[in-house]
Amino acid sequence: MSESIKQQPPQTPESYSPKTRPIILTLAEAANQQSLTANAFAIKNENGNVFIDSVPVLRWGEWKDCSYVGTLTLASMMLGNPVSYETLMGVSGLCYRTGLKQDWCPSSQLPQNGPVHDNNINAALGFTPYAVADEIERNQKIKDSIRMGLPVAGMFTEWGIITGFSEKENKFFGRSYFDSQHLTSESHYYNPENTYTENCYTATDFPGFYPNLFLRFFDKPCEKTAPADLLKKSLAICVDEVSFDNMNDHYRLGKAALRTLIEGFSKSDEEWRQSRRNENYHIGCLVDARRCAAVYLKESASLLSGRPQKKLLAVSAQYQFILDGILEAIPYAVLNEEFAFNGNTKEPWSGEVRRKLVTALQQTLIAESKIKETVQDILSNWEEVK
Repeated sequence: MSESIKQQPPQTPESYSPKTRPIILTLAEAANQQSLTANAFAIKNENGNVFIDSVPVLRWGEWKDCSYVGTLTLASMMLGNPVSYETLMGVSGLCYRTGLKQDWCPSSQLPQNGPVHDNNINAALGFTPYAVADEIERNQKIKDSIRMGLPVAGMFTEWGIITGFSEKENKFFGRSYFDSQHLTSESHYYNPENTYTENCYTATDFPGFYPNLFLRFFDKPCEKTAPADLLKKSLAICVDEVSFDNMNDHYRLGKAALRTLIEGFSKSDEEWRQSRRNENYHIGCLVDARRCAAVYLKESASLLSGRPQKKLLAVSAQYQFILDGILEAIPYAVLNEEFAFNGNTKEPWSGEVRRKLVTALQQTLIAESKIKETVQDILSNWEEVK
């Protein structure tokens, strides 16, 4: 660990928002940019720390709010084969997903609560991430991967990347969506002893959740699938996702999740104050996903021609309509004024805002029924694509 980092934590607490950010995060990004220009992702061995240099900070509020896909997007860049966040959200079908636990727990937004089409993601990445069951073998393989400059992904509360390890302390560290909290002196998560290297990498909650399943390695290339074929698979997932109306004691998916949001935002002011929880995060993830749907489908329209192309552009426009309607009720910047994961302690959720949001969510249900019909028509006439 850099002595300068240990000895000079931020002295003046700063709130993390689009306007003011903790100084240590700014320093971390400056170090990233300087290293990226000079020698991107070099492997370094300093003060007993072996690490991949220059890995950018992960955070919510930058239109990459699904931590799983955001992590894989970062991994693709580190592997020298960058694939956009919107593309991975599109081919996986997660851009069409609406999920919510009954208690509105923030873990609702982890894709692994529902079906995840990892094969499509792998086919877009050109890699087949895999896990290692044996703990001793797994830990050694992490170190070997770092020495080769290969990232290791895992679910550490949320998804993140292992970028290095400390030989002296036998700890792993990396990038996490919680960096904006861990690196902020005013946060109860803040601990300068958990900060490693000039990149301000933070110690991971190693080994995380279900490491024999979720700790992923990236040294197995696979053949990529043609974008048009991935688009067809994505559209089939779209039909499934907007058709889901699943509800049990634990998790709601599709229409059931949207109705649960509508029910929650329809409460009286007093009921809302007593029950509000993680609403910033859930709506932020929803608009992030629908934006990806609009972008991915618009960009993919060039793969088609004639009537299918026009219909795909119409579906993209429908997702843009959904996005615009929600953002008119509550802007994205407001959703991310504070740490999105833990909700906003401020009160942007007036009765008027909630009523507008309920209207937008009701329109979402209607729009997605129309989307289903249009997408089914495109798939039924796929021969026109060739």
